[in-house]
Amino acid sequence: MNTAKSSQSTYKVTIKNSQTGKQQSQDLLRAADGQQAPVRVKAQLGDKYELEARQGDQRVAPDRVKLKRVGPHLHLMLDDSTEAILVVEDYFSVMPEGYNGLIGQVENGNFYEYAAEDIVTTGQASGSTWTWPADGEEMYLVLGDQAVVTSGAA
Repeated sequence: MNTAKSSQSTYKVTIKNSQTGKQQSQDLLRAADGQQAPVRVKAQLGDKYELEARQGDQRVAPDRVKLKRVGPHLHLMLDDSTEAILVVEDYFSVMPEGYNGLIGQVENGNFYEYAAEDIVTTGQASGSTWTWPADGEEMYLVLGDQAVVTSGAA
């Protein structure tokens, strides 16, 4: 799987909703790029958040991301950053337990869910069978090893 290195890329999130078929994209800027605050979106049931790193003409999923649970909100950071570039408001109160809405697309066009880094490297679990962090805790995510089937807009 070829994915992008965070220090040389620009970023985008595409929010796809499998229930409504709606899709919207937003650029994500790092604090070093002059961004004052993270992009904030409101979670909706059925949303998938496709992360994309762009390097020139190449568009692939970031290698690794970090998330932090802050109450009901999901804060997403690049793996080398302490500042969120995306906040999904009410993610943990809207999405059903065990639902994983973070995905990335690789060169061959397949989509993969992000999964806890230690689970991917040890092979102890795959996909959405791992547990989200407790309030205030961070965790690193990498693309999982099994392609997910997307339907409709997601």
